[in-house]
Amino acid sequence: MELQGTPPRPADKEKHRNAETSKYDYVKVRVRLGGHYYVLSRFLLSRILCASGVGSTQAQQISLELKKSLVDRGNLELTQSSLEAQLFELMERRGAAAECRERFRRVTEMRHQRMPLIVLVTGGRCVGKSTLALQLAERLNLTSVVQTDLLYELLLDSGGGAGGGARGAGAGAASFPAWLGEAGAADPLPRYRAECSAMMDAVSADVAKAAEDGKPLVMEGFHADACVFRDRLAALLAQSVQRDGSEHSPVVIHFVLTLPESEADQIFQRVLAVRYGLAPGTERYDRAREQLKAVERANVDSGASRGSTTVVVDLHSHSTTDAMHETVLARLKEEGFR
Repeated sequence: MELQGTPPRPADKEKHRNAETSKYDYVKVRVRLGGHYYVLSRFLLSRILCASGVGSTQAQQISLELKKSLVDRGNLELTQSSLEAQLFELMERRGAAAECRERFRRVTEMRHQRMPLIVLVTGGRCVGKSTLALQLAERLNLTSVVQTDLLYELLLDSGGGAGGGARGAGAGAASFPAWLGEAGAADPLPRYRAECSAMMDAVSADVAKAAEDGKPLVMEGFHADACVFRDRLAALLAQSVQRDGSEHSPVVIHFVLTLPESEADQIFQRVLAVRYGLAPGTERYDRAREQLKAVERANVDSGASRGSTTVVVDLHSHSTTDAMHETVLARLKEEGFR
């Protein structure tokens, strides 16, 4: 009997390693795409299958079986169309939905054509922006996630402020805007959007680099407001497309997250009391609560006017991530991908 925490035996480590790797991974299969080749990666193939809606376990089984079939038959050099034909036949045998095959074409075409794609995830405090953005990035096999709340913290801690702001009273609290709860800040939107503009300045280099390299980017945070980010991102991406001569227009997909009314009040209380150190029932607490609600309403309204997707977050299941994943794939179809 082994105690918890006992280091694994060498035989167990070897067994675990063999479960993750295969002798077929050491054989290169070259796939011709246009005028160049790429080496087929079983891991990357399984990730793209997951992005297409195939379950993780099934995606791993399909990618291994395809690589095994190609190597055993000595088919070590083939075209992209031939690869897809064999893959789709295998997916059909494995019971993958026909819709997953269509999505696979869509996702791979987006990757091969290096289309500028930005996914924005914004909303009020503590609605799950970071968690859902990371889950969505994993689903879509996107490696770059920019968290604007962390940048906001850095700007406050550096003493430079954000949009003219600084860390307010209760300085131990996280991301505490100077305007929150101020008696003279009845309308928080000008100060809030000044901070959003400062965040856009801070991430513009990341956006330009992602567009130049053809890498999709996920951006999330309280300060990723549609009113500021959507317009400036579209202009920045359009400049990149003009330079590169891409046949596809840049795509910005924006999600505004909200909570059911029954849970929103509990979240507001927790944010103000725990994160910002404001005592319930005080005058400043009441002002801050109304100001945060005003910002959230403005986010939803400005997003709706710019074609954003408002998502009511379900904190108790993965249905929200599923819905966001479906929205991204549907949008790629609208953009003319297969």
